[in-house]
Amino acid sequence: MASCSYCEAPLADSARFCPQCGEEQETYRDWMRHRERPLPPDLETRWRLLGQPIRRVALAIAAGLLAGLPLAAFLGLDQEQTETVLWAYLFLDLVLFGFILLCLWPERPRVMPSLRRLGSPWGWLAALVIGAGLPLAAKTLMGGDATEEFAAYPLPAFLSIALLPGIYEELAFRGIVLTTMRDMVKPRTAQGLTALAFAAVHLQPASLPYLFLVGLFLGYLRQGSGSLYPCMAAHALHNAVVVFA
Repeated sequence: MASCSYCEAPLADSARFCPQCGEEQETYRDWMRHRERPLPPDLETRWRLLGQPIRRVALAIAAGLLAGLPLAAFLGLDQEQTETVLWAYLFLDLVLFGFILLCLWPERPRVMPSLRRLGSPWGWLAALVIGAGLPLAAKTLMGGDATEEFAAYPLPAFLSIALLPGIYEELAFRGIVLTTMRDMVKPRTAQGLTALAFAAVHLQPASLPYLFLVGLFLGYLRQGSGSLYPCMAAHALHNAVVVFA
């Protein structure tokens, strides 16, 4: 058993203060001064650890497309039947949704806080106004009615083009990717990189600037409201206006 450095009273080996005289022990101070402290992870290690969720999202999207696209293409072989094509899209959305949920499971501690909040009233107002206004403004400026044939089949069109993508894309990009990127780079850089990834994954080069703008809006909506629900609503409303406007 150790003894006090001052009054030589017996005390435990791990004691910091002497119960007899109350003095802090020199041996404890020396140990605190010379103990080995773990080094913080270097930048490469930090990027590797934080990049795992992003790689997981990319793999989930790729696996979902590889698993669902062949059967969806088979279901929609008759391109003259728009309703059949829409139900094929819906099947593909369900497959992607399932893979995103599998991807989301390990990231629950990071994403769940944004799913426990409903968001501020101003966030919901911005979601409704800008979510509907962006596609209407784009249509006024650029024209085009590429999806008007889908409006004749409202149920499969709404489910496959608006509702489901509005949910699983927000879980993936504003839920997992943006949350991870904010731990890796500055907030504005994280918003820009997430919006760029969101635009690129749609594989529409002609619409890349517009989709990048939509991704920026959804990212700042997520940051301002603190919730994913306004983002999901804005995304689904945006896609619905594109189809039905």
